[in-house]
Amino acid sequence: MNPLPIATSASIADQVTRALADDHGQLREVTARLALAPDRGALAEALEDLSHELREHFTHEEHARGFYEVLAERSPGHRPEIARFVEEHRELLRDLGHLVWRSQERSAPTRELERAAAELTARLHDHEAREMRLLQAA
Repeated sequence: MNPLPIATSASIADQVTRALADDHGQLREVTARLALAPDRGALAEALEDLSHELREHFTHEEHARGFYEVLAERSPGHRPEIARFVEEHRELLRDLGHLVWRSQERSAPTRELERAAAELTARLHDHEAREMRLLQAA
């Protein structure tokens, strides 16, 4: 994951947009591995990788000079939406952590794990799309 740029010029929105798009692209690569996992082991590995990548990505977004701070400075009226995104980060990480744990438990059915991974992926992609729309609206 690329740290979000620190800049004060008028081009900051373009820089942030590019950094977010790059990060979101990396996350999509990992989530694609979830969908294509040929077996439970590959699914568990992809879930662990997603957990690592997502924690790093969210840390960059929430950093003092990250996406959310830049957005809040630029458009203070979006602070309630930003707070909701941060709350969603916690929910996604919590649910992903539970899914990683379940993937390591042999008693959880693989099909159920695949379904839960697909649902989490859909939530994550929706979250990313709404972030990009908010950035474009700001």
